[in-house]
Amino acid sequence: MSYNKAIDYLYGLQKHGIKLGLTNISTVAEVLGQPQRAFHCVHVAGTNGKGSTSAMIANIIGAEGFRTGLFTSPHLVRFTERIRIDGVEITEQEVVSLTEEIREALKNEQGEQGLRITFFEFVTALAFLHFQRQGVQWVVFETGMGGRYDATNIITPQLTIITSISEDHKEFLGESIAEIAAEKAGIIKRGVEVVTGCRDEVALGVIKAAARENQSAVDVYGADFAVSNVRLSVDGTTLDYAGHDTYRDLHIPLVGPHQAENSACAIRAWEVLSGKGHLSGDEGVLRRALEGVAWPGRCEMASFDGMSVLLDGAHNPDAMIHLAATLRDVFVNPKGKTPFLRPFLRIILIIGTMSDKDKENIIAPILPVAHRVIFTSANSPRAERPERLVAIARAMLLEMPEMPEVESAFYTTDSLRDALSLARTLYQKGDLVVVTGSFYTVGDAKEVMGGEVVSLKDLTESTGKEKEEKRF
Repeated sequence: MSYNKAIDYLYGLQKHGIKLGLTNISTVAEVLGQPQRAFHCVHVAGTNGKGSTSAMIANIIGAEGFRTGLFTSPHLVRFTERIRIDGVEITEQEVVSLTEEIREALKNEQGEQGLRITFFEFVTALAFLHFQRQGVQWVVFETGMGGRYDATNIITPQLTIITSISEDHKEFLGESIAEIAAEKAGIIKRGVEVVTGCRDEVALGVIKAAARENQSAVDVYGADFAVSNVRLSVDGTTLDYAGHDTYRDLHIPLVGPHQAENSACAIRAWEVLSGKGHLSGDEGVLRRALEGVAWPGRCEMASFDGMSVLLDGAHNPDAMIHLAATLRDVFVNPKGKTPFLRPFLRIILIIGTMSDKDKENIIAPILPVAHRVIFTSANSPRAERPERLVAIARAMLLEMPEMPEVESAFYTTDSLRDALSLARTLYQKGDLVVVTGSFYTVGDAKEVMGGEVVSLKDLTESTGKEKEEKRF
């Protein structure tokens, strides 16, 4: 089996859709010898922020000297991004060999068609086996969706983390915040401490109730730990933290006030694990780990065809509110000292969403920030038609007195390649092209751009060098 054939087989499992329940993954784990029991782990769920938080925690544990795995989804460019050890992606050959092994094991056990395993269940099992085979000591698992019935939920973690909770995936998780929170809180295990960055009172009440039922301690953002004095710049976020102890001037190379809150959950996790004797509690380790965090597709800056491009996978209303605020506070109207000689003058927005998302409330927060908007379509069967998106936006204009004085212009394209080409014709010195609306949209843009993302600070100091990055 070649790598391409292995990937085709895995994606072919999507025909089984999304199946809520742990029966399949439990069966597969048993067939494989329970590989998920071979390491310590941290389990992370939430609507927004769980990927960034997971990356920070993995970096911290790795900086402590442990061989550390990280399992996340979705990927932006390469399937191999989903499974990493000490920051290094699983190799294509490892994907092939493990896919073949698991496939054969399932055939020998009860017949592959009888099990009807889904894509995410298979990939989760593949990650379990890979981490076991590679002798990792710790793994940070990000849930794919929800929590209670997520395939990752057969692990028994040393710590549970639930980040922010807002409305998303309502067709699977429930119509109300309380129902969605109950699904996320389904990862809480008996006696396993919970760290949460949730600030919604209803959702927090659900999390606390689930923790009490499981006799699990709960550490709540704003009550047990918090950040203050948050300073934003194009090269990251600086903050003070107060929890078990106080740490000043911590820096992460991720931009936005929401990233400060995500980092608070990661730091609290470090404090809790250190208090239990799992980690050292060395402040120097913490600082170095946070400084070294990188997480693609979240306010990620690139240079392409002479344009400054910002990539952000905001795909629900809450995430888009955070992105719009970051654009206003850091990139267009920065407050205080900034590495830029001057802020960006205009935003050229490229946006593409999925048809099953809350499109109106995704578009609404970001529209007032933009001066030109290109509605486009990601390469996904779930992608919304750009004509539908522009119709939604036009209907909103009459209700948006806060729109900038400059007349906004709307455009549509059928692909990210065409959208970036159009942006090039609209681009003027001082503009920032922002690509957002979905991780699919960002992934397609990265593929078209073929450029390795550079740090925000490097971009302000660079001479326009271009690097290459290949997407599968």
